[in-house]
Amino acid sequence: MFADPQSIAMTGWTGTPFSLPRIGAGLTSGEFSTDDATKALFVSHQTGKRQRDLVKLSVSKIAPDPLISSTNIKYSASIGITFDRPITGFTVDEIVQAFVGLSTNLTASTNTNLKKVLGLES
Repeated sequence: MFADPQSIAMTGWTGTPFSLPRIGAGLTSGEFSTDDATKALFVSHQTGKRQRDLVKLSVSKIAPDPLISSTNIKYSASIGITFDRPITGFTVDEIVQAFVGLSTNLTASTNTNLKKVLGLES
């Protein structure tokens, strides 16, 4: 079980990490959120013919409407990581190593490949 609360640092948003207390728990899931619900972390697991594990961060903010600058609207985004694997054939350590390799590729050289992905490059 994940510790309560969870902490997520988002450089540029604030100088300190956000604290996300647990707001929900199920047999195969957990949910954490800031008091104002502008940041939330969701973790879930599904087992069938394959094992699927999901970690998702949702963020929202109020910002000016690009068409009517005097009007503020709520914007939201989510970032999810899904691990989809067979029930047997890979160890947890092998999946961890694959994730670390992917994460390292995306975040190397000040997030160069991640910025390319978000800039619609492939």
